[in-house]
Amino acid sequence: MKEAFVDKNISLTIRDTGIPVPEAGHVLIRVAVSGTNPKDWKMPLWWPTDGTPTKQGDDIAGYIEALGERVMGFHKGDRVAAYAEYAIAPDYTTFHIPAKTGFEEAATIPLAAMTTALGLYQRLKLPLPWNPTTKPLPLIVYGGATVVRAFAIKFARLSNIYPLITVAGKGSTFVETLIDREKGNTIIDYREGDEVIRAKIKEAAGGRSIHYAFDAVGAHRSH
Repeated sequence: MKEAFVDKNISLTIRDTGIPVPEAGHVLIRVAVSGTNPKDWKMPLWWPTDGTPTKQGDDIAGYIEALGERVMGFHKGDRVAAYAEYAIAPDYTTFHIPAKTGFEEAATIPLAAMTTALGLYQRLKLPLPWNPTTKPLPLIVYGGATVVRAFAIKFARLSNIYPLITVAGKGSTFVETLIDREKGNTIIDYREGDEVIRAKIKEAAGGRSIHYAFDAVGAHRSH
């Protein structure tokens, strides 16, 4: 099979390598589309420290080619997407693609969705979608137009978390398609400055205490 390796100069080399055999609990995916993330061009700059070329593009979509032992719910030929290493993916990071969803779209989901879920539910320990909150629970989402925080808004709505106080800029039009104004969700433009942002956050909370925030930017004093 073909594998793409990226070196510290962000140069790409294609190599012919053997087809891996899935271990127990893993599936082998014949990749149709590989997605890209910022880490795919940042990681080679830092690691390995000797500049050895590494494989990137861990967001993949394609067809199940083979299954390891103890894998359930998948069959050869199934259309799936996954967060994977090589073309091997654990069955718990692999999901079926609806017929109406193309591989290009599906390959944008795995890493962003997983990163969001870890942040909201493992780190912040917010209510899970299958056990949604029944009372207002303010959540600040800074950088709402980024892909991870778009997922954060979608997950939060599945968990019935509101009001969602989203900080965004030029991407506000896109964020507007994700929020529900009737729940008290709102968008604050970060370009208005820190003092205005703070005041509008407090106003949007409606007198409630805010204990949860999810920062998608991590720069320029966003925290």
